Amino acid sequence: MPIFQTLQKKINEHFFYKDKNTNHVKVLDGLRGLAILIVLLAHSSNAQLFFHEHLNFQKTGKIGVYLFFVLSSYLLDKQIIKAYRDNKISGKYWWNYVLRRLLRIYPLFIISLLIYFALFNLGMTKTNWNLNHVLKHLLLIEGRSFYWSIAMEMKYYLISPLLLLMIHKYLKWDARLSFMFLTLLIASSIMATFSFPAIKFSIIGYLPIFLTGTLMAYFEIIMSNSFEKLINHKAFAKAGIISLTIIIITIPYYFTIITGYTIDLRTVYFYFPFAILFAIIIFSTMGKSTLMRRIFEWKILRFFGVISFSLYIFHMLVLRLSMEINIIENMKIYLFFILTILFSSFSYLIIEKPLSKINLLKRSQ
Repeated sequence: MPIFQTLQKKINEHFFYKDKNTNHVKVLDGLRGLAILIVLLAHSSNAQLFFHEHLNFQKTGKIGVYLFFVLSSYLLDKQIIKAYRDNKISGKYWWNYVLRRLLRIYPLFIISLLIYFALFNLGMTKTNWNLNHVLKHLLLIEGRSFYWSIAMEMKYYLISPLLLLMIHKYLKWDARLSFMFLTLLIASSIMATFSFPAIKFSIIGYLPIFLTGTLMAYFEIIMSNSFEKLINHKAFAKAGIISLTIIIITIPYYFTIITGYTIDLRTVYFYFPFAILFAIIIFSTMGKSTLMRRIFEWKILRFFGVISFSLYIFHMLVLRLSMEINIIENMKIYLFFILTILFSSFSYLIIEKPLSKINLLKRSQ
């Protein structure tokens, strides 16, 4: 028992240290955990690796990325809107914003790209990864495999401050005008995507997902009274459970079993609907005492959320390695998850965690 307690203490100290901060929202860790588990299960299912034949998540990886996009824009824009509201916007604020975004993404991004480059030159992967491809990824010009989402997210990090600056400077955070502006942008990007199919995989195509998170942040900070009423309404708590159920039902494997029809969640038709479903789920976890809150505060789910970026960046490398190792086929899924978790935990502790503590604003206080 003392050994177990010591281990638990160490895990809390290294992975859940933010819990000491009263402003830290635990459920958001759990929601990130859900997002990365969807991605891991989808990609392992695509490789024909299953924990059970009925745990088939083929062609669902993008669902997890949609959730990441909504969470990312919601959390980031909430910080920016708060800074505007509290008159804390300054040149130093934006330098800190840029630095933290770069430190959040690029160190692990560069390491993983260099690993792919090394594997290609060692003849261990058939996909061509020369220095030109690495450079194009770093400049966000190219996005192979799962890297496409990194390019989209980084581009929105550049767009978001400009949109919020426009709302601050020209709309003065007027509730009605700001809401109309954001919803008009969502509608315009949806119309543009359907009118010009070539842009559906560009930042314009994914803009409705990101803007949903921005709209959520705006609603929570600027319309705080309405936000509190909404998240604590009994009907809204049920809406979260219904939304989660809809997402589970629309997983292609289960959707085919239930309806007899096939479904492709990667098409543009599902971008905005899934963003809305995830927005409802996120807000439903924030009520004072709800089932959704208890689910997403589950510590194992939160652990996956804490190390989610390392899991995302390195899981495909580990998946390829697991496929090559000569062991019983049914054991490869366990090997994949164990190695991915171990490697990502190590990556989080020695790279992500130290870099996350760099904050120019805190140093000036």
